[in-house]
Amino acid sequence: MANWPRLGCPLGNPSFQASKSSDFSNGFNGPNAFRPSKETLSSENLNGSVKPIDPNQVSEVLSEKDWFFRLKTEFPSTEGTWNPKLIVRVLQNQENPLFAFKVCIWVSDFDSELVKDESVRNSLLNVLYRKGPVVLSPELLQEIQDSGCRITEDLLCVLISSWGRLGLAKYVVDVFGQMLRLGFKPSTRIYNSVIDALVKSNSLDLAYFKFQQMPADNCRLDRFTYNALIHGVCKRGVVEEAIRLIKQMESLGHSANVHTYTNLIDGFCNAKKPQVAFRVLELMRSKNGLDLTEACKVFNAYVRQGGKPGFNTWLSIIHAFYKSGRTEDGNRYANSLALNGHLCSVASYNALIDCFVKATVMDKASEAFQEITEKGLKPNLVTFNTLISGYSKVGEANKARDILKLLLDYKLKPDVFTFTSIIDSLCRAHQMEDAFNCFTEMVEWDVAPNVVTYNILIRSLCSIGDISRSMNLLQRMKANGIKPDLFSFNALILSFCKLNKIEHAHNLFNSMLRIGISPDKYTYYVFIKVLCDSHKIEEAKEIIIAMETNDALQTLTRIA
Repeated sequence: MANWPRLGCPLGNPSFQASKSSDFSNGFNGPNAFRPSKETLSSENLNGSVKPIDPNQVSEVLSEKDWFFRLKTEFPSTEGTWNPKLIVRVLQNQENPLFAFKVCIWVSDFDSELVKDESVRNSLLNVLYRKGPVVLSPELLQEIQDSGCRITEDLLCVLISSWGRLGLAKYVVDVFGQMLRLGFKPSTRIYNSVIDALVKSNSLDLAYFKFQQMPADNCRLDRFTYNALIHGVCKRGVVEEAIRLIKQMESLGHSANVHTYTNLIDGFCNAKKPQVAFRVLELMRSKNGLDLTEACKVFNAYVRQGGKPGFNTWLSIIHAFYKSGRTEDGNRYANSLALNGHLCSVASYNALIDCFVKATVMDKASEAFQEITEKGLKPNLVTFNTLISGYSKVGEANKARDILKLLLDYKLKPDVFTFTSIIDSLCRAHQMEDAFNCFTEMVEWDVAPNVVTYNILIRSLCSIGDISRSMNLLQRMKANGIKPDLFSFNALILSFCKLNKIEHAHNLFNSMLRIGISPDKYTYYVFIKVLCDSHKIEEAKEIIIAMETNDALQTLTRIA
């Protein structure tokens, strides 16, 4: 070939830049995320107040019987003095989980909104889980009552969540049974916390029992209720029940969200049905259900609470970040895959490279390839084909060529996918002669071209106006026993129409119908446009009628 080395020639290796992966562990609040700090906190840097707050002093006060009175007198609670960041720092410094709970009891007394802050709730939950449990003993309840405070619904829900994570299903049920004595009426939110806690403590039967109790207590079933149960059945791989719950949820007017679909994907993976999981991902995209802000919130919380999302779920999130232009977030999540033990085989790296290719971030695909060799793994034909296809689609023919050289260095034989991708790369670079040389060389490698290979060449020839050569390829395809498809004909029909050769286009159209290929809207639109441009309005109307008739026939066929 003029500019393209023959595949049999000794070829050089491409160069790759190694990835400088950042530590992704900071992205999640795992067991070591909240480390106690011994520093003195100054609210001067946090909220403009000049009074320093010593966490150790706070701990000493909390150990006293009159802790509430002393906190109230020794630490200011005026508006603007305390904020979520300051509270989180104080909570992180509490070795005793009961003290952390008391801090939030005190804070909620003068500003209940502060305790509702997600960072405060997560920090408290983390302390209660790592150093708990904190139980509602008669002594603690009396102590809170004597202080003139009360346990808010927010704090109760955090407690219930911590018990669930600690596996205390029976205690969750016992406390729920004493709701009225504790001064609470059953609410949808409390029910949801209980159901979620029971699911997390592997007590799915009890969770279902509470689910069935909700209507009797006039508590409305909402999306959170169903998502908790769906999570439970998906953990066990019982996806049929998950689908039933989703249908029931949607019948009540609650549409599935990212959390729902993520659980369902993991469920299909747990049931060893990965192909179905991929279809769920496509459904998410088709419904625009992959809202990244919500997805991140759900995903991070899931991991923070000990959840282990399936590999395909990770890839879906990573792909969505890159496609939306959030490259930094995409890199962060991608770098975390190795830390979470997902990248341990060539197959897993191939899936990651495919994710990068589909998102057109070829630099990351290159880095992933480099990691394969650094780990002592051996890339296979799928690895190379995926990279070649990626570089071809972004128009980087030289890099596609370099990957091909490396493929040959590994003593691998190119297949039809390899050749087709290379031909596509050359056609996109307008190197048509090289593309045809590569096409001819396929025969020498005993690799038969397929309909996609032919279509790429036909389309490219049509784009440069070489219709005669395109028609020859179409005839050659038929002679070699390869049935043309809709794309084969559409490119040629469009070219003839552009040249105002309507009769030739009609002949091709009829030929397409004779071999059983149904035209699509694009085919019809091409005819309609050229007829309208030629002021042949009546003929254009006939095409429209034919199009509508064909649509009706296809609809009837689908119904049948």
